[in-house]
Amino acid sequence: MKKFFTAIFRFIAQTPIVISLVIMVVTGVFKIICPEKPWGDVLVAMVGLIVLVVAVRLFKKDKEDNRPEIEPVAANPSPPLYKEAYDLFSQGKLDETLALLDKDNLEDKRKGLATFYILKAQTLDLKNNFQDAEVNYRIAAAIFPSFENNFQVARFYYKQNNFPDAETYYTRCLPLAKTPVEKAIVLNNVGILHWNKKDYPKAAKAFEETLQIRRALATENPQAYLPYVAMILANLALFYLGGVPDRELSIQYAKEVLSYRRSSLEDIPDVRKSMEVAGQILNCWEKIPPSPEDQYSNMGKPIV
Repeated sequence: MKKFFTAIFRFIAQTPIVISLVIMVVTGVFKIICPEKPWGDVLVAMVGLIVLVVAVRLFKKDKEDNRPEIEPVAANPSPPLYKEAYDLFSQGKLDETLALLDKDNLEDKRKGLATFYILKAQTLDLKNNFQDAEVNYRIAAAIFPSFENNFQVARFYYKQNNFPDAETYYTRCLPLAKTPVEKAIVLNNVGILHWNKKDYPKAAKAFEETLQIRRALATENPQAYLPYVAMILANLALFYLGGVPDRELSIQYAKEVLSYRRSSLEDIPDVRKSMEVAGQILNCWEKIPPSPEDQYSNMGKPIV
């Protein structure tokens, strides 16, 4: 019975004409039953008003019931591999759990994800959004702390003149270096950082170790590695001019760089740059300035 009356009221609520007809019918019935009683019209009006209020409320409720529901965001379901691995783990089958997870090649997935963060960081860096670039660089190194990713973060901090953080990430690179080439690159840059901090003994050690590694590589492949030898020689010549003044060592390293003149290496841009620096260093020593560091201040930065 309740559903019946509800359906009637909903039908009435959806059509204003029907509401009017209901009021007219109720009015007519009361006039027939009580034609001479004055309160009949009042009662009719009250009944009509009640019908109208109920109809309007039902109409509003019906509109609310018909609103499209907001679909809740479902939690990400666990991948099948995780469920399988967790079942093995719950059963105490630890070796089988590890074998299954290794099969999924999680390391490659982390490496790929870190690559995306590095690319995003480089893009933000080029757009001068350094704050967000820093965040993405650090995330990449945290997800997959490889030599390459830590080196990218270190270079970013070096360009920002944030030498403490640059040193932190360069230091992380050293044990991750897979080749002498990678180790020499990091040591050269670490030497420059120590130089900037005026920690001259550590700077000298890093530079000399870099030179030793690159000389060894150059004996095997001169064309490929002598340009890098020239670069570290120029840095050492600068260091013994403006860092720890040592006339003999500075001139010795500068002259070795200039010995590449009239060789097949002279046309290589990096070698030419190193020779330009070496020539300026020799000019400084020939002028015998009162303070070699005063002349060094106009020489520019060491070669990274």
